[in-house]
This record gives sequence, structure tokens and C-alpha cells, in this order.
Amino acid sequence: METNDKSHLPIIVIMLLSSALIITTNYFMTKQIVFDVQQKIIENEYEKIWWKDNYNILKEIQKDEILNYVNKLKQENPELIYKMRQNAEIKESPEKKLLSWEAFKNIKWNAYVQWNSGAAITIMEYSDMECPFCKDFHNNKTLKQFIEKSEDTNYIFKNFPIPTHKYASQMAFYAKCGEKIGGWEKYLESIDKLFLLDILSETGSITGKIRENILKAGIDEKQFDECTNDKENEILVKKEFEEWLNLWINSTPTSIIINNMNWEYISLAWVVAEDDIKLAINSLLN
Repeated sequence: METNDKSHLPIIVIMLLSSALIITTNYFMTKQIVFDVQQKIIENEYEKIWWKDNYNILKEIQKDEILNYVNKLKQENPELIYKMRQNAEIKESPEKKLLSWEAFKNIKWNAYVQWNSGAAITIMEYSDMECPFCKDFHNNKTLKQFIEKSEDTNYIFKNFPIPTHKYASQMAFYAKCGEKIGGWEKYLESIDKLFLLDILSETGSITGKIRENILKAGIDEKQFDECTNDKENEILVKKEFEEWLNLWINSTPTSIIINNMNWEYISLAWVVAEDDIKLAINSLLN
């Protein structure tokens, strides 16, 4: 004899509603957790907590920022993307990579080579003057101290301002003014002065603080104020930033070590020690 017992129906309905509530709660909690994690990462960057785990997370975020930038660039100037991809490196091994002559020439275009211009090795520092990791690495002078001791190595600084850093591009533009007014020596001195600026702890006008630090490099005040509206500065910095298409830089700071004899290079991301540089150079020369 069949029975149509509906006594369990309310329990089933309650269970289904409970499951739906749990799923919904988990969904919104997950979104909140993601937001909280993002906020914490930002706090960690700004508080300069020196953890490599934090850096790796930040690097992934920067990859997304760069990807968004490239997608925008594809729409605005697809021909540029095509040309630069054509000149991109050919991978020789997991460590060494090879630049085409055209890419090698473009990277060194209008770049000031400090120390021995005819050296076998060039070390390029791609950096963002608002990035705390870049600031500490640059101010530690690891690259410069190494190159000063080496007879066959030279140095180039390259701007790589991350688009979401509010003042990074402005600092790069202003440093270019230092170059136009005082030459390459004042350009590098301007960069050093800007890396000493701790934007997050400053009060008042940040633009004013950036200007003040540039002038500490001995830049003429009147000439500097006239230069800040020069759109060529923006073009020069943008060209340096777009070099990542040849080198596939996805984080700051990044040190690019190039063998000038055969255009092979090795990319060292994050803060590197002198031993890391030596190993890379030995690999390129042997």
C-alpha cells in the first residue's frame, strides 16, 4: 500500500534554504576576504614590510596592471605592439635569453651609459621611484657598488613607473627635466634624490616635495619650472616603460644584465645580492 507522506517536506525545504544561505554567505564572505587581502597587501607595501611572500603577491598584482596596460595599448596602437613583439627575444635556455639587434639598439636608444661605455656587460636597473622595494634596493647601492669595482661593466637606469602608483610617472618626468637642464650627471643625481623621498610619510603637497627634492640636485629653479610642462618627458618615459615588451619585465625592481658581445641577457627580478649578479655575468660570459 502506497502512502503519500509529506511530513518530511518542511524539513527538506528548511535544508534547502539553509544550504542556499550557506552558499550565499560564503560567496559574500569570499568577496570580502579577497577585498581584505588586497587591502592588507597594499598596507604591507606601504608599511615596507620586508617579506618575500608579500613581494611575490605584489608582483602578481603588477602583472595584472601591466596586462591591462598592454590591452589598452593594443587598442590604441596595435602596430607598435606588433613591431615590438617582432623584435622580442628568442629564448635560448631557461636562464639566458637573446635579443635581436633591433631590440638591443632600441633598448640602448638615448640611454646614458655610466662608467665604461665599451664594457662587455651592461646592467640596467628598471625601477619605479614610488615602489618601496625599488627605493630600498636603489638606496642600498648594490648595483652601483658592484659596477664601481668591475672594470668591464657599465650601468643604465630605466624608468618603469607602475600605472597605479600615483606619483611614479610624475617623478620620472621631473627626473627627465633634471637631465635636460643639467645633463646626464644631474639626471642620475635627480633620481637619487627622488628615491630618498618617502611619499607616504610626507604631508602637504606631494608635487611640491618632489619639486623640492629635484632642486636639491642643483637644478636651476626657473628652468625646471619651465620644463615640467614639456610633453617630450612623457614620451621618453613611456618609451622606456614599453621596453618591457622586449624584455618581459613583470615586476620592479628588475635588473637586466646584457652581454654586449652577443646580445644575450639574464633578467633578475626583485632585490638581488652581489653574488646573484656575479653568477649571472659568469653564465653570460662562459
